[in-house]
Amino acid sequence: MGGRPDGANPATVTLCGAYPLDPARAHPLLRDLPDALHLPARSGHRPEIRAAVELLAAKGGLSRAAFARRFAAMVGRPPLGCLTWWRMTTAARLLRESDSPLSAPAEQVGYSSEFAFGNAFKREYGLAPGRYRRQQRPVTPGGRTR
Repeated sequence: MGGRPDGANPATVTLCGAYPLDPARAHPLLRDLPDALHLPARSGHRPEIRAAVELLAAKGGLSRAAFARRFAAMVGRPPLGCLTWWRMTTAARLLRESDSPLSAPAEQVGYSSEFAFGNAFKREYGLAPGRYRRQQRPVTPGGRTR
């Protein structure tokens, strides 16, 4: 990080960020986090932060099976299940926010086939994507959806 123009270095650097999330579909990795996290600049003094920072290098040598077991134990679902959950959550948002053909959200979340996307979405939500979209859009007094 660069210092101030007068040559002095700041005593504190603050970095803030926010991500709006659907509370009904909270990500398993995020659901137990507090509203705010403070990460001190010297993570070495906090073993839990140091462990998190050193995780991608420490875990890189695991076999896929060992990684999948540990991931499922920590997150509550296997990596592929977590990926599918995230893809379907993203797809649901895209369906609610867009009138694009169903092939568009399917492609955006990584499905090359609208049929495969439809099956995966229906397994997750119990509805076909088009029906889900229609049910999520309120009908205006003139009978049109917003």
